[in-house]
Amino acid sequence: MKKITFLCFLMISFMFISCDEEEDDTDEVNNPGVEESASIVGAWEPTNLFYEGSQTLEFQGQSIEMDFSAQSVSFDNFVVNIYENNTYDSSGSYTVNMSVESMGQETTEEVTLENFFGTGTWSQDGTTFITTDDETGVSGDVTIEILNETTLKLVRTNYELDLSNAETPEGVPPLIGTSIVDYEMTLTRID
Repeated sequence: MKKITFLCFLMISFMFISCDEEEDDTDEVNNPGVEESASIVGAWEPTNLFYEGSQTLEFQGQSIEMDFSAQSVSFDNFVVNIYENNTYDSSGSYTVNMSVESMGQETTEEVTLENFFGTGTWSQDGTTFITTDDETGVSGDVTIEILNETTLKLVRTNYELDLSNAETPEGVPPLIGTSIVDYEMTLTRID
């Protein structure tokens, strides 16, 4: 069970940057949390990260269903830089308290991830923030729920992922399955 839980956590962690995305039907009209004069450009330090969802995997001939959630517990020099030339980079790490419930059992453990965002290019269309990862070429978008001079909050709901396209760690067989995730990250401007 612990091996399956760890494998699932790895897939959840990598899926944000390694999978194809589905269309987001978020209504982007008249978001009162976004100040028109505020710019997303700058250095941002995460203060909160939360995600939850469900996942169905085919693993070694068995169908495994699970629910998961993760809440940030610490950030270690984690900074996301969003530049005027429409590029971004990040550094540092964060630790989450990850809970996975599957087959009637719940497992909780702290896991640390390094340089989660990597580097890439970005664009903004209203309250939609779109990124393309330099390493994978994969694009993704999130909704800007709050943007002002001090705070940036990014949200994605019902993010459906086909895990067959996800990268797996060396020695782990490719996965077949889907995951539906809701996540939000709050950041504070530090420049």
